[in-house]
Amino acid sequence: MKKIWTLCMVVFATTVCGQVVQKKNPADFVPKGYVFFEKVTGDLDKDSLEDCVLIIKGTDKSRFVNDEYRGKLDRNRRGVMGGMAIGNTHSDINMLGLS
Repeated sequence: MKKIWTLCMVVFATTVCGQVVQKKNPADFVPKGYVFFEKVTGDLDKDSLEDCVLIIKGTDKSRFVNDEYRGKLDRNRRGVMGGMAIGNTHSDINMLGLS
């Protein structure tokens, strides 16, 4: 009985807690406070599926500065997000880093 109960709990936890919403559009992965800037696609891991890299940038208005020689400069952070395609969707996109 204990084994059946454990099996039921594992199945329940896997089906309920393991459900993840699949995002179809890579721009849906852009975090709050950033905007989509550019998208580059190609086969990054040689699996014959199109992968993508997103360039994103911050939207904080206070990060704009006026330089006496170069004029108005955008000092917001930029970021790179890379994703490997699984099937026909970009469902596994992870942050690679922000600079």
